[in-house]
Amino acid sequence: MGNQDYGCDGCVDLTHPDNKGLDTIMLKHLSILRNNRQWFSRVDIWQICALTALDISSSRYEQNAPHFKMTFIGRKDCPNADEIGDGGDKVDMYPKYLNSKALVHHFYQYFGFDARCTTAVMGTHGMAMAHPWNSGQGDGTFPSKWAEGTPWVLDNWYFKGFGKPWTYEIRPNYEFPDIGEKKQWYWQSGTQGYWDGDGFQEGRLIMLDSDMALKYDFSDYQDQNGYIYCKTSYEARHHGPQPAQAVPMCPMAYDTYDIIEEYAFDNLKFLYDVEYCMLKMFNTGYRHGMDGNYKMYYGYGTNYY
Repeated sequence: MGNQDYGCDGCVDLTHPDNKGLDTIMLKHLSILRNNRQWFSRVDIWQICALTALDISSSRYEQNAPHFKMTFIGRKDCPNADEIGDGGDKVDMYPKYLNSKALVHHFYQYFGFDARCTTAVMGTHGMAMAHPWNSGQGDGTFPSKWAEGTPWVLDNWYFKGFGKPWTYEIRPNYEFPDIGEKKQWYWQSGTQGYWDGDGFQEGRLIMLDSDMALKYDFSDYQDQNGYIYCKTSYEARHHGPQPAQAVPMCPMAYDTYDIIEEYAFDNLKFLYDVEYCMLKMFNTGYRHGMDGNYKMYYGYGTNYY
């Protein structure tokens, strides 16, 4: 949704595997854009929809939740995309070699985030669902949630989930050969199941390396391909293709571990930090390099911060 020069620009490169499946929601936004083109750019529409979704999802069960208000309009759309926004620069979601240090550096480099904003924004995974036919992540051939709790509600169940015994696995994705092998962490509920807001469901919850990097620092336990060789639980029976007994424990992530613990016990603190950090992301935009300049386009001018 952003490029290295102009901030968030309302474009998504649908040829990039990280963006598979986004065409569905981009097409749904098209009619809104056509009806409001004289007032808003495409990136304005996307940001309004995102903030509205955050407002609704955070306030369903929390009366004191913040209101995610749009603060700027007039972003310029990238010039090299079609009407739905397919095009623009090729931007990787995360660095290929991902660990705690790389995650915090990535969000600082591109959004000016500190460790707290990095942790808060990652918490939005808690209301998401992974679909294996799009991402290669999930519970076998079925979709999987990141966290317990009511679907599509933004709360701190994601952070409570870090206390579970997670197991590392390499998914071959034989059913999805165009996606190929993927890494993920899972927690198997067993017969008791996990709480989904209405009752208990059997199955797996998942985490990605980007999630686990908030609690664990496996930077010294990765090979050249980014595979991780430390475990996060003594209860794990295996670690990828290896027996778990032969794998050392991962150390804790210095910058973000305490923030996870704080959010797990304070839902309102998490929600207000998400509000601040998402507005910072949208208002600051996509920043390239470490030159200290934030580039923002509002209407006809460029503002530097």
